[in-house]
Amino acid sequence: MIHVYGVFLPKTILTEYASAIDVFRIANQFGGDFMWHSVAPASAHVLTDAAQLVVPKCEVLPESLPDGSVVVIPGSLAIPLEMNDPAFLSVMDWLKHVIHEGVTVCAICSGAFVVAGAGLLNGFDATTHHSLCDRLAQFHPTVRVRPQRAVVRSSGRKTHVWTCAGLSSGIDMLLHALGELAGATVMQNTMREMVVYFQRSLEDEQMSPWLRTRHHAHAGVHRVQDMLQKEFDQPHDLNSLASTACMSPRNLTRLFKQNTGMSVVQYQQWVRVSALKKFLSNGAYSVEKASLAAGFGSARHARYVWGKFEKGSIAAFRAG
Repeated sequence: MIHVYGVFLPKTILTEYASAIDVFRIANQFGGDFMWHSVAPASAHVLTDAAQLVVPKCEVLPESLPDGSVVVIPGSLAIPLEMNDPAFLSVMDWLKHVIHEGVTVCAICSGAFVVAGAGLLNGFDATTHHSLCDRLAQFHPTVRVRPQRAVVRSSGRKTHVWTCAGLSSGIDMLLHALGELAGATVMQNTMREMVVYFQRSLEDEQMSPWLRTRHHAHAGVHRVQDMLQKEFDQPHDLNSLASTACMSPRNLTRLFKQNTGMSVVQYQQWVRVSALKKFLSNGAYSVEKASLAAGFGSARHARYVWGKFEKGSIAAFRAG
C-alpha cells in the first residue's frame, strides 16, 4: 500500500486538494493501492480558501513517512504573502526532516513555494502559476523557474519532486506521477474514468493556443477560434470561417489579426502544431501518422510549419 499525505495549509484552495483526492480514489478502482491521509500542522481546525470552510479532525503531520509515500502540497491563497505564518513554517520544517529517498512530492500551483522553502528544489527546475513565477524566482533564486511549463518533474534526485501551474495541470501532474507509482494501465484507466481527453506532457506550455489568444471580447472571432480548435484536422477556407463569424472574409481577416495578433492561417497552423505535439507524445504514432492526424498534408509539410513556431526539430521533440 502507498500512503498519500495531503497537507492542509491556511487558505488551502479546495478544488486543488479535492482533485488530488479524486485521482487516487479513482486509481484504487483500477488496481491502485493508495491510502489518503489529510494532515495539517496541528490538530486545530484549518480554515480553507475563499469558501471559508473549516476542516475538522485532520491528522497531525507524521513524524516520519513510510518508504514510497507521496506528499501532496496544494496551492493556497495565503501564498506568498503570508508564508511567515507559523503553519507554513511548520510544514516547511516538516518537509526538511521527513522527505527521504523514495518519497514523491507533488506541489500544485503555489504549493511550489512551500516545497522551495523546504529546500527541495534548490538547483532544480520548477514551475508554478504564471502570475507567481517571477516571485518564485525572486524568493528562491537557486530554483530554476520554468514559467512556460505546465508540469515539471525535477531531475537528478531519487526523491521525485513534481510542480505544476494550477488546478487542471495539477491533475495532469498527478496522473504522470500515478503512472510512475502504479503503472500505465492504472493511469490510463484513471484518465478515462475522469474523462481526461488530453494529458499535458512535460513539454507543454502553460498558455497553449487554447488560452493564449482568448483575451478579447469579439464573439465572432471566438467562434472561428472554436471551430479551428475543434476541427483542427479539417481544411477550412476563409469563406466558410467568415460565414461562421457572420462577417465578410475581408472583415474577418482584419478583426482576427486585431484581436489575436495572428492571421487566420497562422492561428490554424499554430493549433495544428499544438495538436501534433499531442500525437507525437503518444508512442503509437509515427511522424507521418501524427502529421496527418493533426491536419497536415504530409510529414514534410508538418516539418515545414513546425519550423515556424518551434526552435528544435520534430525529431528532437520526440527524443527529448
